[in-house]
Amino acid sequence: TIGTTTNPVVVDATAPTAKATATEVGKTAAKKELATNTGLVFTAKEAGVDGNNISITIVDNTTPANAGEVDTNGKLTVQVSGKDITIELGNTYDSASKISSTLDDIVNAINNDLQASALVEASVSPVEQATNKGQVESKVNLADGTTELTVTINFSEAVKGKTADTNLTDAATYTYKHDGASDSSITPTVTVAEDKKSVTLVYAITDKTKKLQAGTSKLSIADNKVTDLAGNGLTAGTEFTLQ
Repeated sequence: TIGTTTNPVVVDATAPTAKATATEVGKTAAKKELATNTGLVFTAKEAGVDGNNISITIVDNTTPANAGEVDTNGKLTVQVSGKDITIELGNTYDSASKISSTLDDIVNAINNDLQASALVEASVSPVEQATNKGQVESKVNLADGTTELTVTINFSEAVKGKTADTNLTDAATYTYKHDGASDSSITPTVTVAEDKKSVTLVYAITDKTKKLQAGTSKLSIADNKVTDLAGNGLTAGTEFTLQ
């Protein structure tokens, strides 16, 4: 308190406090159209970044020994190990060892296999490609699965950027961490509430190792970047564990 005895002036010397909460929303399913088997598409059944770990491999199966024959070892099969799906193409015997499996056969095999269909849905687009013969394809992962992480920071009072209110929307102010390591490559969209008492950050997570992990994923605000309206800053390097 400063001023005269009869006209004291109260000075705010208390730094603001903050609490951050996070929610995973807005998940997008991973998918992949194969490069060699053009038109053959696999889409993860569960939306989110985890779908990027699903892989597809197509191999050539054993060729039957006799003309016109499709023996046990030459049939189209589907094998699943964890999130790795392997498709063995069926063959019929002839001098060229022809693959008999079509893209439509692959789709039906995947969608009717209990384990594979729990991971992905297979389709062919355009449908005119369905009768094309399957081809060997090296292991490839589904891609573009995302998990939108929304973090809300609630402050105990109105805040501002150290030099200007616009600094509150500076994405570089907010450093997302996963497994204890800072990751500046994950840049959020920042929205500041009109009353300046909260900030909402939206992260589009595309890598499973960087998704929200309770107890290890954290958010930090760079030193002295945020203050209350009187200029009292948050504790330097204020860090929040996201739950």
